[in-house]
Amino acid sequence: MPGPRRFLLLGAVAGFLFFSCAGPEPGFVFRDAEGRAVGLKTEGRGSLLPGGGLPPEREVVFSFRKPLAVEEDGMALHLLGRGPAGGRILSAHGVGRRGPGDPVVSAPLPGLPGAGKPDGTLEFFLLLPRGVYGGFALRRAPAGEKTPSGDGGGGPFQVLEAGIRGHRREAGVSPRGILAASDLNLEIRRDSCVFRTAPAGAGGGNALAVTLWPPAGAGPELLLSGGGGSFRARITPRPVPETFYFHPPFLGFPPETIEVRGLPAEAGLLLRSLPRRDWEKGAPSFDPIPTDLRLLAEGLPVWRRPDFEVFSWNLFPEILLFDTRDYGIQNRLFHRLAFFTEKKGFRGSLQPDGVIQDRHGWNAHNYSAEGLAAFFEAARRASFPLNEMEVWLGEYLLSRGVLKKNADAFAPGRGGVLGVSRESSPAHRRLLLTHEIFHGIYYELPGYRRLVENTWDRLPPEQKEFWKLFLSWMQYDVTDPGLLVNEFQAYLLQQPPGAADEYFRKTVTSRILARYPERGEWFEELFRRHPRMFAAPAGILSAHLEAALGVRGGEVFSLHP
Repeated sequence: MPGPRRFLLLGAVAGFLFFSCAGPEPGFVFRDAEGRAVGLKTEGRGSLLPGGGLPPEREVVFSFRKPLAVEEDGMALHLLGRGPAGGRILSAHGVGRRGPGDPVVSAPLPGLPGAGKPDGTLEFFLLLPRGVYGGFALRRAPAGEKTPSGDGGGGPFQVLEAGIRGHRREAGVSPRGILAASDLNLEIRRDSCVFRTAPAGAGGGNALAVTLWPPAGAGPELLLSGGGGSFRARITPRPVPETFYFHPPFLGFPPETIEVRGLPAEAGLLLRSLPRRDWEKGAPSFDPIPTDLRLLAEGLPVWRRPDFEVFSWNLFPEILLFDTRDYGIQNRLFHRLAFFTEKKGFRGSLQPDGVIQDRHGWNAHNYSAEGLAAFFEAARRASFPLNEMEVWLGEYLLSRGVLKKNADAFAPGRGGVLGVSRESSPAHRRLLLTHEIFHGIYYELPGYRRLVENTWDRLPPEQKEFWKLFLSWMQYDVTDPGLLVNEFQAYLLQQPPGAADEYFRKTVTSRILARYPERGEWFEELFRRHPRMFAAPAGILSAHLEAALGVRGGEVFSLHP
């Protein structure tokens, strides 16, 4: 294990030589990683303006009162400031005979006019190799020297605080702040941002997390490349921040260059380089892999085990997504659960395999934390013999917080579980995933859940009768009000609202009539009296989700070809 962080203030003689020509102290505090203030002076030709602003001179050098030793990997020079930073270069210097020596490491500070956190501040991190440092400097790039964002005009850049902190492997440009790191080089162009990370053979090849803050208008385009591979996608603009995760084993290549085109000025972007984590292939634990739904729908090519993989939805990480090799594996996990939580004639009872194994369950699944807790608690109380995958599932959900235990009893935690299978055809898999995702949203958004319940309550009795007939025909237990309302919204929104009337009035009704031919005149009269009985409520629910989440009926994916 690494030893404690140590930042050694070296001898008094060195300190005397080091500051023999030092200027006044700056108007900000420099702190080491333990939070201790470190004496600091300005050096050389540049001096700070009143309030700590950088002058128009080419360089301001800040010297430590005593040299500072960094003896741990992963530390960085941290800088917090306000104002335009573009066109300036931050460097950390070694120890010279009469002041800071040559730069040990440096990086240009990206910046955009008007960028900053809500309080107008900007934040930077510069990775520091182990060594002894005499100070740091901020200089304006010489005329003609290329920097990421021009000359950064618009007034002086003001340093508010600085210090040594753990390195954040981040780079980004955002109205909420700019973070720059030496291992994630950021270049800001007129119409795009380009990030470059270390090549896979030079310590790179990590997973990447790209966070997008709400943009206006059309969504930006994302391009990843590296190691001979590439990936391109258009991003759906959403009213909430969204993080996309790209893992080399699943992309098929290590992303080394990341370009974002068409990013609106008011949008924000942050990129993080993620060290190899427990969810990487070959790791001993089994944390869910965060993913976008498009990547999941396409079937990520590499799994950590041969029979199934577990993901978490990037918009709602507490919703776990189980992708199984085939329906047989899916049934080992969820078949008994389906009958216990949803099936007409079976809900609330635990059935042995001999009773249900030849009965059709579902080709996709969804379970709330409450439904899962009820199932596992019923099995515990009855000492019911679950199969080995169901036992594993209960333990896994406990470890992820979907379930919890009060004494020995199972209780609901947070989130829920969705399931699809690779045995489904691509088009059917996408439809099933879309349907199940609306269940996940129903679990996670209380305001949406209340809207669904109110929308259902306002339906005329004959419309409710249709839904009960349809869902009973589908083998749902419609005596459960919560199940009825949940399935109502998911079937309404699995296609665009404009397609709902045709789907239910033609496709669904023709199938129901094959079972209940005596209902023909009843259907005709129902649809005559309520010509938009499906599109109208679907439009209400879809509009709410589009405003709250950027999701709408029939369209839940964030990344598009």
